Amino acid sequence: MKKVFLLALAGALFVGCASHPLDKIDKSEFNVQSSLDKDVIQDYKKRRNANDLLEVEIILKSSDVVDIEYKISWIDSYGFVLRSALDERYRYIRVTPDKEVVITAVATDARATNIKIDMKEK
Repeated sequence: MKKVFLLALAGALFVGCASHPLDKIDKSEFNVQSSLDKDVIQDYKKRRNANDLLEVEIILKSSDVVDIEYKISWIDSYGFVLRSALDERYRYIRVTPDKEVVITAVATDARATNIKIDMKEK
């Protein structure tokens, strides 16, 4: 009986730790500066991970070399930006021709319910 209980407990823990699938982000949640060609952004998704933190994944691809600066702001349920020293500055990424680049980020605050992403060509 102990073995059955331990097996059931291990199964429940395994299922509880599984990550959730990524969901498409509504276009209204994505703020792109006009200097960046919108064709560069192939896809973007978000989800809650096993620690109940919001994650985002942005897939970029271009036929030319594009230097991009981006900044992700995490938003709480009231619409306020959750400040973090890690998220205050713009980050830099280079997209090379015909190669997919994936940007991933995880919120540092569990209160984050939404995101705002600012991207511009450097």
